[in-house]
Amino acid sequence: MLKSLRTKSDEKEKIVYISPEGTAPQFFVTEAETFTYQGILERCEWHGYIVNGGIQQIANMRCYMRYDAKYKYLEGVFISDILVDLYWQSKGYGGKLIDLLIRYAEKLGAEYLCGKLSFVDIGREDDPDRGEKTERLSRFYRRHGFTVCDSNRIFLSLKNLNGY
Repeated sequence: MLKSLRTKSDEKEKIVYISPEGTAPQFFVTEAETFTYQGILERCEWHGYIVNGGIQQIANMRCYMRYDAKYKYLEGVFISDILVDLYWQSKGYGGKLIDLLIRYAEKLGAEYLCGKLSFVDIGREDDPDRGEKTERLSRFYRRHGFTVCDSNRIFLSLKNLNGY
């Protein structure tokens, strides 16, 4: 099934990960980059799919590139959204997307990854479950090496990983 998908997929979207043979359900991830008209990488999206009798998209991650003031070099990558369907959460799919993002950012030479815990994920101020949701999401990011600040911002320095 994945071989036929490769030939039919959009040219801008490529398969970057396929779970090992025998993994049930089969999971794969595609990547799509968007460039400005000057040819500068602007954003990248990853889409996670499950093959389970058919192909179902279960995850999505969108990131934007942060450059120096003159667009000479990439400083960092801003995580805008990571979404995993509720049924598929806590099964490692979001973690696989983060792992792919870290490798991708390292390959680009980015100095850091950053983002913010969204009220969509943690709830509004008056949400009685806000503390629990914030802690769960904070644990997720910490497991992947991020620092979570009081302002619900997340940060991962890639300098040590890139040999700076």
